[in-house]
Amino acid sequence: MSTVSTMSSTSILGLLGSLGSAVGGGIAGLLVAAFAVAGILAYVLAIRYLVDIMEMKGYAMEKRWVFYLIGFFASPVVLGLIACAIPDNSK
Repeated sequence: MSTVSTMSSTSILGLLGSLGSAVGGGIAGLLVAAFAVAGILAYVLAIRYLVDIMEMKGYAMEKRWVFYLIGFFASPVVLGLIACAIPDNSK
């Protein structure tokens, strides 16, 4: 039985430990896993920030899920271009 299976899967450290051991174990694996989690978090927060910009521009947020879909499957860069291109209707 490996040490990964004895870790708590509900804790963040348990998740990072299991990701780290999949990469190669030890401190290097833990660092790689931490950077991967940080990258995913930054990706999601960038999408959230750009959707909030669209809301500030006065766009109807009933269709917010479309922008999240574009952000996740295309790129936050594409979503940023869309946020820049839509007209400002907040007045």
